[in-house]
Amino acid sequence: MSAPGDKADAAETRTTRQHCLEILTSGYPQAFKEFFELTHIPTTEASEGRGTYGEAQLLPSISLVLLRGYLVAAEAAARKGEMGSVYLAYRELAEHFEASEQEPPAIEYYRKCLEIARDANHRGLQMEAYERLGCAHERHVDLLQSIAFFEKQAALAQSGPDIQRATTHLREVYWKRAEQLEREKDYPGAIADYQEVVAAAQTLGDVRWEGQACYRLGLVFTRTGDPTTALPHLHKYRDICQHDGDRVGEGQACCALAEAYQAVGDTGEALAHLEAFLAVANTAEPALQARACCSLGVIYGQQGDLERALAYFEQFFALATTTADRAMIDAARTHLGRARARMNMGTFMSTVESADGNAQSLLGWKLDRLPLQMAAQSG
Repeated sequence: MSAPGDKADAAETRTTRQHCLEILTSGYPQAFKEFFELTHIPTTEASEGRGTYGEAQLLPSISLVLLRGYLVAAEAAARKGEMGSVYLAYRELAEHFEASEQEPPAIEYYRKCLEIARDANHRGLQMEAYERLGCAHERHVDLLQSIAFFEKQAALAQSGPDIQRATTHLREVYWKRAEQLEREKDYPGAIADYQEVVAAAQTLGDVRWEGQACYRLGLVFTRTGDPTTALPHLHKYRDICQHDGDRVGEGQACCALAEAYQAVGDTGEALAHLEAFLAVANTAEPALQARACCSLGVIYGQQGDLERALAYFEQFFALATTTADRAMIDAARTHLGRARARMNMGTFMSTVESADGNAQSLLGWKLDRLPLQMAAQSG
């Protein structure tokens, strides 16, 4: 007994065969060849060049009709030497594949468009084909190929709008690849691509994108042990944020600058930028504010300013408890405990010394949890 879908499948396969026969008997061998290859799954032998194909792909009938129409129109126009019409037929076919989310055949027909545009030495159509190929590869997450096509589009651009269009594509795809490389810890590659974003943003006069790329460059340089190179990029980002009134961005810049200055050993600048961050931090995320307070507490503790260190560690703990970050909360609790211990260390030692071996007074303090000053007086 046949499966319920067998008859429908057979009908669709027969429809595909009928289209093939009608195209061929109508005298369009090139259209037949392309139609057959697009609607049949190649076997292993076909992929090895022996020309064997398997069952027909079960495409919707409307797709078969459109496919046949585009291919026949392209071959008919080619016979007349009307290559512009061939270009349009292939472009519409590629757009149809794009709409059906079939990127490989879409890319193939955009490549055919590019060949026609090159043969005709038509700069405008070449730019269009390069752009469409770049966009298709970007959707296909082949960013290296996408960049290559957008670079060729930009190389042909002459007018302001054409340059802007190509450069906008480059800015966006370089940014995507830089983020990807950064996630993969390919920091030299990420740096190179962020620098391309800066260059593209400057060409476009887009200071917001320039600032974001400078910020990411600064972070990567600091992370890879080159804070000196990071500093001018981070200062550029801060200046752009201040000019645009971007308080959140300014806070991010101050935090990153503090980290870079701390890495180069300039504690004064690190403190200044951390305190500047807290001054504009009312719109920042609590976790970012918490990290800034922690850094301030550590620096002031290293300088021996225990009161300020304790105050910032108290803020660190208060902010950490508003987050769901257990590791941060534990770290804040530890820092706060140490800071309080350091603050009380002198009084504790005085209490021990004043007891002069009187264990009873020390045990009283221990049991009653009296303030150290009171314990010292009672001793």
